Amino acid sequence: MRRFSSIDFMRGFAIWMMVIFHVIMRWYDHDWVGDGEFEGAPAAVLAIFVLILYFTAWAGFFLLVSSIGNMISMYRNLERGKSWKKVMMFQVVGGLLLLGAAVLVESTIGYHAYAGELVMGRPEKWHMILWRGYHMETIHTIALCVIVNGIVQGLLARNGGHRKVKRNIQVYALLAGLSIAFTGPVYKVLRMIVPGYPNATWESSLAGKLDVQYAVLGESSIGDIILRGVMFPFGGNPEPLFPYLALSFIGSIIGIYLCQRRCPRKMPRNGIIIALSTAFVGLAGTIIVLLLGQADPEQLIDNFFQIPGLYPGLWLWWFLFLVGGQLALVLLIIRLVEFRGRGRSFGRKTLAWRRYGYVAFTIYTYQFIDVVPRLLYQLFPDLSRIWPYPERMDWLPVLVLIPTTLLLWEVVLRLWEKIEYAGGMEWCLAKITERLLPGRRDFTKGKKRWWQAARLDAREYLYKPEWLDIVKRSEMDREGKEDSKLSLILAISGVMFFPLAFLGIAISRAARRDEGKNGLNTVAFYLSVGSLMIYTILWALLFLIPLPEI
Repeated sequence: MRRFSSIDFMRGFAIWMMVIFHVIMRWYDHDWVGDGEFEGAPAAVLAIFVLILYFTAWAGFFLLVSSIGNMISMYRNLERGKSWKKVMMFQVVGGLLLLGAAVLVESTIGYHAYAGELVMGRPEKWHMILWRGYHMETIHTIALCVIVNGIVQGLLARNGGHRKVKRNIQVYALLAGLSIAFTGPVYKVLRMIVPGYPNATWESSLAGKLDVQYAVLGESSIGDIILRGVMFPFGGNPEPLFPYLALSFIGSIIGIYLCQRRCPRKMPRNGIIIALSTAFVGLAGTIIVLLLGQADPEQLIDNFFQIPGLYPGLWLWWFLFLVGGQLALVLLIIRLVEFRGRGRSFGRKTLAWRRYGYVAFTIYTYQFIDVVPRLLYQLFPDLSRIWPYPERMDWLPVLVLIPTTLLLWEVVLRLWEKIEYAGGMEWCLAKITERLLPGRRDFTKGKKRWWQAARLDAREYLYKPEWLDIVKRSEMDREGKEDSKLSLILAISGVMFFPLAFLGIAISRAARRDEGKNGLNTVAFYLSVGSLMIYTILWALLFLIPLPEI
């Protein structure tokens, strides 16, 4: 099994961070966030709040990484001689199955669905089964992008066309641009059909006040149910095809590059420059729009992870800000791993995160197991009196809840791994696919037990992959001090964005070991250390300086 360890790590890391953020969103009492509550608070609180707003809107990061992996899978199948029709069929059928599962998860069995409410002691919310499948979550977007990218790649691959790399990259770049360009017109048409879509509300006799994005089975007319079913993929909250198709197409471009025998060594660098330029344009546009009063901060706070909610004033700039940051991070990690011959060592070091990526859909679905560590608080009378289940809590008990939830998942994943995650969402989809597509069936003639799924081998994926590198370690330019130069670039960047200073220290130390101590890696090391010291002092001051009253 040939894998890129950076891609597998990023898939898992995205899900790992999702678990952390959702613990905070589910259990932290954030009612204090509102009119004037920041006044008099330490300035660091506002800084942390802004960072949380930005990074919790990174659901598209998983879509981007998944699209890279999906393109690599399609490209390899085409290179193995599979016809473009078969590859397209696998994509379409797989995407449709995933979409059906996404609707089921969001409405019934998932963390945000009725099952998630049931374990919270709220059985009266059974009506979610009738309407919440129309919630356009990342998993819906991924499913639809699998279908769209499968059709596009299939058509491009006719007569060996998948090898026309330059043409295909140009096509995907054009499609990405069109996805963004058509977002405004698509939203406008949707709001002409249903005024205020998707954020306007209507009153349901079963579910109470609902966004017009949702129709209720058994209550809404057949026409409304069909209409909402057609509309929500294009502009429904929180992650519709427009503009997120663009992110999927960008991921396909990266996947095409990585599949080439001679991937341009400057690809990550050039891509990062484009990504950071995009992010700076997006940030500048966001600030200007807010300063001109074309949108207000409350709109951004209320819809930071919902692009349609930022239409018309903010959506484009905020989206560019998000996409630029996500793309830069993806390319940076690929540059630090596969372009430095570190695939194997990095894969070994990131096993804990890769577990999360292997069964990402299962973890997303069953996140409600976080009620187990939450219920442990009820064993202590004083705590249960202050925060009775399922009430939200203050920041300190939530901070304790985060590692206990991660520990629970670690135990569950390690045990589940021994039976190859039988019963999980990936397992269910694999079993259904085996029945529908002959090419996906198990031809091992009974060597697998009934509960095992063909092409779902946890041991092979996690422990025995063939890790790939774009640039072998032996091909690194030691004489030209390649790593030393990289460490200096990271150190300089760390002056502006302090997390990169940690990378500057790590790469400079690796450069000293491989290239010898020199002026470049020495300056990089001390500059990174100095940046971290300055930022430590700055954060300490931010905790001491109160925000002024407005």
